[in-house]
Amino acid sequence: MKRIPEFDALRGLAAAIIVVYHLRFLKVVPAMGTAVDLFFVLSGYLITGILLRDLGAPGALRRFYIRRALRIWPIYYLALAVLLVLNHVSVRPHPIDAWPQFLTYTPFVQAYWGGAMPTFPPAFVHTWSLAVEEQFYTLWPLLVVAFGRRVVATIPPLLVLGVVLRFRGIPGGLLLTHLDGLLLGSWLAIALQPRGDDQAPRPSVRWGAGVAIGALVFWAIGKGAVALAPSGDLARIVAALGPMRIALGYAGIVAWVIALQGRPVLAVLRDHRLIELGKISYGFYLYHPIVFAAITNAWIASGWKGSIPNASLWLDALRLGLSLGAAWASWRWIEAPIGRWKDRLTSRRPDPAPRRPHLLIPPARASKDPLERSIDASERDQLA
Repeated sequence: MKRIPEFDALRGLAAAIIVVYHLRFLKVVPAMGTAVDLFFVLSGYLITGILLRDLGAPGALRRFYIRRALRIWPIYYLALAVLLVLNHVSVRPHPIDAWPQFLTYTPFVQAYWGGAMPTFPPAFVHTWSLAVEEQFYTLWPLLVVAFGRRVVATIPPLLVLGVVLRFRGIPGGLLLTHLDGLLLGSWLAIALQPRGDDQAPRPSVRWGAGVAIGALVFWAIGKGAVALAPSGDLARIVAALGPMRIALGYAGIVAWVIALQGRPVLAVLRDHRLIELGKISYGFYLYHPIVFAAITNAWIASGWKGSIPNASLWLDALRLGLSLGAAWASWRWIEAPIGRWKDRLTSRRPDPAPRRPHLLIPPARASKDPLERSIDASERDQLA
């Protein structure tokens, strides 16, 4: 698929919104927490686009799983190990009964059958979203390989299933109850990538505006319904539709960005600082609650509470700065090197050239013309 630089900026903005939400606005502006659904829409679009591009290629599924594992697992398990160590030395350690579930990307699965979730340090609970994505990355490719582009027919029933499960009281932090953004992003990829084309074309501005406006109108209608719905089953139905309404709003934004990519109106999303923030967004999102908890524990242990004016503002600045620093260091010394190794490990090599038949006539002598030699070198570079 064609790389869209504006997507990096969107990821960076989504991560920043979530970090600031956890820093200051957890109870004041709860809508900021929905930025995780923007991650889901982007993931659905990009992952499904990759799967469609490589559909039918030898070893494509194996390469996909290897690349996803090398992208997600290393710093996830590093963060989990760091959290367990910090929790062990904390002044207020939390029980870690749920560690096997966080180890296997299956937290909160007991909620499907009404079971109680084992306890775990709150600084890692935000990884429920990573568990949802990892489960999606495991199962969705199998459907795409089995059905090809016809997998689009599975999207409406899966969306309905999520609404039904939420209506019946199943929490929204599970794969089957939080598929909306991933599925709508996948639908965008299927709709925009024609058969036989390796790169999704840029849709018309009119098309992008239509999707964006339609999604935002549905979002506004749902917002009004939430405010006006009486109590009872109707209110429960409206609440069950809430995640779909939010995901549609973000799908509209993504569609608009796809339609306007490269145009002056989106110049702000091509700012190199936002793009760099997007590159480190995974680590920024993953590490920040652990950094927050470590600073809070150190502050409590120091005994300085109440002795420093405006201490909360200084601590917030320290939390934000150290979270960014940890994410940058992670990208520089862990993620980027693994990414380069991943690219070498899973790169598709060109098919070997067929052997030439034995010729009675000796081949012509290679030309010494510098122009011809430069053309030959260019062709070799394209095959590499």
